[in-house]
Amino acid sequence: RYDPVATCGHTGSGDLFAWRCDQFLKDYPTTAGLYFDISEGRSCYNTLHGHGGADAFGKSYSSSNLLSLRDFFLRVCRIVRSHGPDKILFTHAHNRFVPFVHGLGDLWLPGEQYNHYWIKNVDSFYTDGIPLEEWQSAYSAEAHGCAYAMHCALWMYPELALGKPKGPR
Repeated sequence: RYDPVATCGHTGSGDLFAWRCDQFLKDYPTTAGLYFDISEGRSCYNTLHGHGGADAFGKSYSSSNLLSLRDFFLRVCRIVRSHGPDKILFTHAHNRFVPFVHGLGDLWLPGEQYNHYWIKNVDSFYTDGIPLEEWQSAYSAEAHGCAYAMHCALWMYPELALGKPKGPR
């Protein structure tokens, strides 16, 4: 288990992650690409890099980091492309697709939000359990500008590897 710590792409952490992405692809040139888990928008209170502030009554407020996240992914896209046209940028944030951020990737991986349903019908949940309207809107590659592949967190269900589904956790 790990706990994600939100950082803003307009800080030193964005520079560090971008450098690490480039270094990783240099060190492991046969890697297919980069995968970003939990790449969703968050609130940021840090006024040192242009977010948040205080209103006229002195109450602090946060602002979205989505534009910073977009800038970060633009940097990462350039890095991925600089390592060859065969490299892929994978993004994932459950069902929180933001076109101007996640559409920069080559492949969007939604679907983990369905794990508790999917495990009850491993063989055909994605075809039988998701309404057609949802497939035509929320999971339309044409509408969103990037390819989709449903993501299921198999690591949460080790019994599937043994061929013995036990039901939801």
